[in-house]
Amino acid sequence: MSANLLGGILAVIFIAAMTTYQIGIFAIFGGFMMGVILYDESELVAAWRDRLGDFVTVFFLPIFFTYTGLRTSIGGLATSADWGWCAAILAVATVTKLGGAYFMARRCGMDHPQSAMIGFMMNTRALMELIVLNVGLDLGVITPKLFTMLVIMAIVSTIITTPALRYFMPRAGLKLQA
Repeated sequence: MSANLLGGILAVIFIAAMTTYQIGIFAIFGGFMMGVILYDESELVAAWRDRLGDFVTVFFLPIFFTYTGLRTSIGGLATSADWGWCAAILAVATVTKLGGAYFMARRCGMDHPQSAMIGFMMNTRALMELIVLNVGLDLGVITPKLFTMLVIMAIVSTIITTPALRYFMPRAGLKLQA
């Protein structure tokens, strides 16, 4: 990918982001739409990942997580009722997503360890959840307190995935890789 092509693509992505922002939609959707439009160009996608993939991962991803962390006010959950609501959100989110995936995997004929692995992998929320939460907070759809509770839920559901997979993989007859 030449420097001119890279510059042109970046300019088009920024123009798309600013356009969606100007019409009242969050700017991330303009960039997302350009990604969707350009995704079928496999050579372009490979060149993009080759030129910018590491930079995005090393530079922008930590900035995004820091930005989200700075917006998360654990101190805003000051009462036991707030922490109770946080626990309820975590429990409902886990039971519905993990439980639903586990149940359907069992219905499809998978055994318990395989179904549990599917459930835990579907339960993880991570980056996409945090993007949606930030958009919701910016648009005023959710309060800062609810934002904090949902960020905690996203982090906990992501953190429990690896230990759960390490527990269930040998039981499903799969080897752990170092």
